[in-house]
Amino acid sequence: MKFSYILIKILFLSIQSFCQISLPTFQAIHAGESCEIINNGLTIHYDVGNPNSYSGSGTTLADLSGNGYDAILINNLQNGFNNGNGVIVDGFFTFNGSNHYAYIKSLNINNTISEMSVFAWVKTTYNSGTPGVWDSDNWSIIDFDRSEKFQLTISNAGEVAMAGNTSDRGNIGIGSGGGFSGQCCFDIVGNTRINDGEWHYVGYTFSVSNQQIIFYVDGLVDKTYNADGTMTALGTAPTSNNRYGILGDGSEASSQNGGRNGIYFDGAIAAIHYYRSKLLSPSEVYQNYCNMVN
Repeated sequence: MKFSYILIKILFLSIQSFCQISLPTFQAIHAGESCEIINNGLTIHYDVGNPNSYSGSGTTLADLSGNGYDAILINNLQNGFNNGNGVIVDGFFTFNGSNHYAYIKSLNINNTISEMSVFAWVKTTYNSGTPGVWDSDNWSIIDFDRSEKFQLTISNAGEVAMAGNTSDRGNIGIGSGGGFSGQCCFDIVGNTRINDGEWHYVGYTFSVSNQQIIFYVDGLVDKTYNADGTMTALGTAPTSNNRYGILGDGSEASSQNGGRNGIYFDGAIAAIHYYRSKLLSPSEVYQNYCNMVN
Protein backbone atom coordinates (compact mmCIF):
# COMPACT_ATOMS: atom_id res chain seq x y z
CA MET A 1 0.00 0.00 0.00
CA LYS A 2 2.80 2.37 0.94
CA PHE A 3 4.61 1.49 -2.31
CA SER A 4 1.46 2.30 -4.34
CA TYR A 5 1.13 5.63 -2.52
CA ILE A 6 4.74 6.50 -3.36
CA LEU A 7 4.17 5.69 -7.05
CA ILE A 8 1.03 7.85 -7.15
CA LYS A 9 2.90 10.68 -5.40
CA ILE A 10 5.77 10.47 -7.89
CA LEU A 11 3.29 10.50 -10.80
CA PHE A 12 1.50 13.54 -9.35
CA LEU A 13 4.75 15.43 -8.86
CA SER A 14 5.84 14.58 -12.40
CA ILE A 15 2.58 15.96 -13.85
CA GLN A 16 2.81 19.02 -11.64
CA SER A 17 6.38 19.61 -12.76
CA PHE A 18 5.36 19.31 -16.41
CA CYS A 19 2.57 21.86 -15.96
CA GLN A 20 4.92 24.25 -14.22
CA ILE A 21 7.31 24.03 -17.15
CA SER A 22 4.56 24.49 -19.75
CA LEU A 23 2.47 27.31 -18.32
CA PRO A 24 4.12 29.85 -15.99
CA THR A 25 5.98 31.85 -18.65
CA PHE A 26 2.63 33.04 -19.98
CA GLN A 27 0.86 33.26 -16.62
CA ALA A 28 3.64 35.19 -14.91
CA ILE A 29 3.72 37.87 -17.58
CA HIS A 30 -0.02 38.42 -17.37
CA ALA A 31 -0.68 37.89 -13.67
CA GLY A 32 -3.33 40.44 -12.71
CA GLU A 33 -3.69 41.82 -16.23
CA SER A 34 -7.01 42.11 -18.02
CA CYS A 35 -5.84 40.83 -21.43
CA GLU A 36 -8.61 42.77 -23.19
CA ILE A 37 -8.39 43.33 -26.95
CA ILE A 38 -6.87 46.73 -27.71
CA ASN A 39 -9.89 48.59 -29.07
CA ASN A 40 -8.28 51.99 -29.54
CA GLY A 41 -7.67 52.39 -33.26
CA LEU A 42 -9.14 48.98 -34.12
CA THR A 43 -10.52 49.09 -37.66
CA ILE A 44 -11.60 45.47 -38.17
CA HIS A 45 -12.21 42.79 -35.55
CA TYR A 46 -13.46 39.38 -36.68
CA ASP A 47 -13.78 36.51 -34.19
CA VAL A 48 -15.46 33.44 -35.66
CA GLY A 49 -15.84 31.82 -32.24
CA ASN A 50 -17.79 34.80 -30.88
CA PRO A 51 -21.53 34.51 -31.66
CA ASN A 52 -21.69 38.29 -31.94
CA SER A 53 -19.27 38.01 -34.87
CA TYR A 54 -20.55 34.77 -36.38
CA SER A 55 -23.83 33.15 -35.43
CA GLY A 56 -22.79 29.71 -36.61
CA SER A 57 -24.67 29.89 -39.90
CA GLY A 58 -25.21 32.25 -42.79
CA THR A 59 -22.79 34.23 -44.92
CA THR A 60 -22.06 37.29 -42.75
CA LEU A 61 -19.02 37.61 -40.49
CA ALA A 62 -19.73 40.68 -38.36
CA ASP A 63 -17.08 43.25 -37.55
CA LEU A 64 -16.86 43.63 -33.75
CA SER A 65 -14.94 46.92 -33.96
CA GLY A 66 -18.18 48.86 -34.40
CA ASN A 67 -17.10 50.22 -37.79
CA GLY A 68 -19.45 48.01 -39.77
CA TYR A 69 -16.81 46.40 -41.99
CA ASP A 70 -18.53 43.01 -42.10
CA ALA A 71 -17.22 40.25 -44.35
CA ILE A 72 -19.43 38.25 -46.72
CA LEU A 73 -18.54 34.57 -47.14
CA ILE A 74 -18.43 33.15 -50.66
CA ASN A 75 -18.59 29.64 -52.17
CA ASN A 76 -19.96 27.84 -49.12
CA LEU A 77 -17.05 28.75 -46.86
CA GLN A 78 -17.51 26.43 -43.88
CA ASN A 79 -17.41 27.14 -40.16
CA GLY A 80 -15.07 24.52 -38.66
CA PHE A 81 -14.45 20.98 -39.86
CA ASN A 82 -15.20 17.34 -39.08
CA ASN A 83 -12.46 16.05 -36.79
CA GLY A 84 -12.71 12.53 -38.24
CA ASN A 85 -14.69 11.17 -35.30
CA GLY A 86 -18.02 12.60 -36.40
CA VAL A 87 -17.57 15.77 -34.32
CA ILE A 88 -17.80 19.19 -35.94
CA VAL A 89 -15.24 21.55 -34.43
CA ASP A 90 -16.19 25.18 -35.02
CA GLY A 91 -14.98 28.67 -34.18
CA PHE A 92 -12.97 29.17 -37.36
CA PHE A 93 -13.32 29.05 -41.14
CA THR A 94 -11.48 26.44 -43.18
CA PHE A 95 -10.32 27.85 -46.52
CA ASN A 96 -9.87 25.09 -49.09
CA GLY A 97 -7.17 26.74 -51.23
CA SER A 98 -9.26 26.48 -54.38
CA ASN A 99 -12.31 28.79 -54.28
CA HIS A 100 -13.12 29.90 -50.71
CA TYR A 101 -12.93 33.61 -49.95
CA ALA A 102 -14.79 36.48 -48.32
CA TYR A 103 -15.02 40.13 -49.24
CA ILE A 104 -14.99 43.05 -46.82
CA LYS A 105 -17.94 45.40 -47.09
CA SER A 106 -17.57 49.16 -47.41
CA LEU A 107 -13.87 49.55 -46.51
CA ASN A 108 -12.10 51.27 -49.39
CA ILE A 109 -8.46 52.18 -48.73
CA ASN A 110 -7.74 55.15 -50.93
CA ASN A 111 -5.00 56.87 -48.96
CA THR A 112 -1.42 56.16 -47.92
CA ILE A 113 -0.56 54.22 -44.74
CA SER A 114 2.25 55.41 -42.50
CA GLU A 115 1.47 53.32 -39.41
CA MET A 116 -0.55 50.10 -39.25
CA SER A 117 -0.88 46.74 -37.50
CA VAL A 118 -2.51 43.56 -38.79
CA PHE A 119 -2.80 40.18 -37.05
CA ALA A 120 -4.71 36.92 -37.32
CA TRP A 121 -5.20 33.57 -35.62
CA VAL A 122 -4.45 30.94 -38.27
CA LYS A 123 -3.33 27.38 -38.80
CA THR A 124 -2.03 25.73 -41.96
CA THR A 125 0.05 22.81 -43.17
CA TYR A 126 0.76 24.30 -46.60
CA ASN A 127 4.39 23.66 -47.55
CA SER A 128 5.77 24.04 -51.05
CA GLY A 129 8.46 26.71 -50.85
CA THR A 130 11.98 27.60 -49.77
CA PRO A 131 12.43 28.98 -46.23
CA GLY A 132 13.32 32.66 -46.19
CA VAL A 133 11.90 33.36 -49.64
CA TRP A 134 8.73 35.34 -50.28
CA ASP A 135 6.44 33.72 -52.85
CA SER A 136 2.92 33.87 -54.19
CA ASP A 137 1.12 30.52 -53.99
CA ASN A 138 -0.83 30.78 -50.72
CA TRP A 139 -2.63 34.15 -50.73
CA SER A 140 -4.01 35.52 -48.55
CA ILE A 141 -5.24 35.94 -44.97
CA ILE A 142 -6.29 39.56 -45.46
CA ASP A 143 -5.42 41.42 -48.63
CA PHE A 144 -5.82 44.95 -49.99
CA ASP A 145 -3.55 44.17 -52.98
CA ARG A 146 0.17 43.74 -52.38
CA SER A 147 1.08 45.97 -55.33
CA GLU A 148 -1.35 48.74 -54.31
CA LYS A 149 -1.68 48.68 -50.49
CA PHE A 150 -0.71 45.58 -48.41
CA GLN A 151 -1.37 41.94 -47.57
CA LEU A 152 -0.83 39.52 -44.67
CA THR A 153 -0.39 35.83 -45.44
CA ILE A 154 1.79 32.78 -44.83
CA SER A 155 4.62 32.05 -47.26
CA ASN A 156 4.86 28.80 -49.20
CA ALA A 157 7.43 27.57 -46.67
CA GLY A 158 5.30 28.59 -43.68
CA GLU A 159 6.67 31.91 -42.43
CA VAL A 160 4.56 35.00 -41.78
CA ALA A 161 4.67 37.05 -44.97
CA MET A 162 4.11 40.72 -45.73
CA ALA A 163 3.84 42.53 -49.03
CA GLY A 164 2.98 46.15 -49.72
CA ASN A 165 3.25 48.98 -52.19
CA THR A 166 5.72 51.82 -51.56
CA SER A 167 7.79 54.33 -53.50
CA ASP A 168 10.89 53.51 -51.42
CA ARG A 169 11.47 50.39 -49.35
CA GLY A 170 14.38 51.88 -47.44
CA ASN A 171 16.55 48.94 -48.56
CA ILE A 172 14.27 46.43 -46.81
CA GLY A 173 13.97 43.14 -48.67
CA ILE A 174 16.35 44.06 -51.48
CA GLY A 175 18.74 41.18 -52.05
CA SER A 176 17.14 39.12 -49.27
CA GLY A 177 15.25 36.57 -51.31
CA GLY A 178 12.15 38.57 -52.14
CA GLY A 179 10.86 41.82 -53.52
CA PHE A 180 11.44 43.95 -56.56
CA SER A 181 14.71 45.80 -57.02
CA GLY A 182 12.94 49.01 -58.04
CA GLN A 183 9.80 50.78 -56.93
CA CYS A 184 6.70 48.90 -55.85
CA CYS A 185 6.67 46.32 -53.18
CA PHE A 186 7.91 44.93 -49.92
CA ASP A 187 7.91 41.15 -50.31
CA ILE A 188 9.35 39.85 -47.04
CA VAL A 189 8.96 37.01 -44.54
CA GLY A 190 9.57 36.32 -40.88
CA ASN A 191 11.86 33.73 -39.30
CA THR A 192 9.57 31.11 -37.78
CA ARG A 193 7.76 28.47 -39.83
CA ILE A 194 4.24 28.02 -38.45
CA ASN A 195 2.83 25.51 -40.95
CA ASP A 196 2.68 22.76 -38.31
CA GLY A 197 -1.11 22.39 -38.21
CA GLU A 198 -1.32 24.21 -34.86
CA TRP A 199 -2.95 27.55 -34.06
CA HIS A 200 -0.69 30.61 -34.17
CA TYR A 201 -1.25 34.34 -33.70
CA VAL A 202 0.68 35.99 -36.53
CA GLY A 203 1.10 39.42 -38.07
CA TYR A 204 3.23 42.52 -38.31
CA THR A 205 3.42 46.21 -37.55
CA PHE A 206 4.53 48.82 -40.08
CA SER A 207 5.94 52.21 -39.09
CA VAL A 208 7.42 54.96 -41.24
CA SER A 209 8.25 57.06 -38.17
CA ASN A 210 10.23 54.19 -36.64
CA GLN A 211 11.48 52.97 -40.03
CA GLN A 212 10.60 49.42 -39.02
CA ILE A 213 8.52 46.42 -40.00
CA ILE A 214 8.21 43.96 -37.10
CA PHE A 215 6.91 40.42 -37.50
CA TYR A 216 5.30 38.63 -34.55
CA VAL A 217 4.45 34.99 -33.84
CA ASP A 218 2.32 34.05 -30.82
CA GLY A 219 2.65 37.44 -29.19
CA LEU A 220 6.44 37.72 -29.44
CA VAL A 221 8.75 39.48 -31.89
CA ASP A 222 9.80 37.06 -34.62
CA LYS A 223 11.85 39.30 -36.90
CA THR A 224 12.55 43.03 -37.22
CA TYR A 225 13.34 44.79 -40.47
CA ASN A 226 15.09 48.16 -40.03
CA ALA A 227 14.98 50.57 -42.95
CA ASP A 228 17.77 52.98 -43.83
CA GLY A 229 15.76 56.13 -43.12
CA THR A 230 14.19 56.48 -46.56
CA MET A 231 11.25 54.06 -46.24
CA THR A 232 7.99 55.68 -47.37
CA ALA A 233 4.34 54.95 -46.61
CA LEU A 234 2.34 52.10 -48.09
CA GLY A 235 0.39 53.15 -51.16
CA THR A 236 2.94 55.73 -52.33
CA ALA A 237 4.29 54.11 -55.50
CA PRO A 238 3.23 56.06 -58.62
CA THR A 239 0.73 53.42 -59.76
CA SER A 240 -1.07 53.04 -56.42
CA ASN A 241 -4.87 52.77 -56.67
CA ASN A 242 -7.70 52.42 -54.17
CA ARG A 243 -8.48 48.88 -53.01
CA TYR A 244 -11.22 46.95 -51.21
CA GLY A 245 -10.30 44.03 -48.97
CA ILE A 246 -10.48 40.27 -49.49
CA LEU A 247 -10.04 37.39 -47.03
CA GLY A 248 -8.67 34.12 -48.38
CA ASP A 249 -7.50 35.43 -51.77
CA GLY A 250 -5.49 38.28 -53.23
CA SER A 251 -7.32 41.54 -53.93
CA GLU A 252 -7.42 43.45 -57.19
CA ALA A 253 -10.72 44.99 -56.11
CA SER A 254 -11.39 48.61 -57.05
CA SER A 255 -15.01 48.01 -55.97
CA GLN A 256 -16.67 45.87 -53.32
CA ASN A 257 -16.23 42.15 -54.18
CA GLY A 258 -14.29 43.23 -57.25
CA GLY A 259 -11.26 41.67 -58.93
CA ARG A 260 -9.17 38.98 -57.25
CA ASN A 261 -5.98 37.04 -57.99
CA GLY A 262 -7.53 33.57 -57.83
CA ILE A 263 -4.63 32.18 -55.77
CA TYR A 264 -6.47 31.33 -52.50
CA PHE A 265 -5.36 30.63 -48.95
CA ASP A 266 -5.05 27.01 -47.80
CA GLY A 267 -5.65 26.91 -44.05
CA ALA A 268 -7.96 28.03 -41.25
CA ILE A 269 -8.66 31.52 -39.91
CA ALA A 270 -10.27 32.10 -36.50
CA ALA A 271 -9.81 35.85 -35.91
CA ILE A 272 -8.43 39.00 -37.53
CA HIS A 273 -7.36 42.28 -35.89
CA TYR A 274 -6.58 45.16 -38.25
CA TYR A 275 -5.54 48.66 -37.12
CA ARG A 276 -5.57 50.99 -40.11
CA SER A 277 -3.44 53.77 -38.61
CA LYS A 278 -2.26 52.48 -35.21
CA LEU A 279 1.13 51.02 -34.40
CA LEU A 280 0.73 48.39 -31.70
CA SER A 281 3.54 48.14 -29.17
CA PRO A 282 5.04 44.72 -28.35
CA SER A 283 3.10 44.66 -25.07
CA GLU A 284 -0.16 45.46 -26.90
CA VAL A 285 0.46 42.66 -29.41
CA TYR A 286 1.01 40.28 -26.51
CA GLN A 287 -2.14 41.54 -24.82
CA ASN A 288 -4.22 40.69 -27.91
CA TYR A 289 -2.58 37.27 -28.04
CA CYS A 290 -3.27 36.78 -24.34
CA ASN A 291 -6.96 37.63 -24.83
CA MET A 292 -7.55 34.80 -27.26
CA VAL A 293 -5.41 32.29 -25.34
CA ASN A 294 -7.41 32.98 -22.21
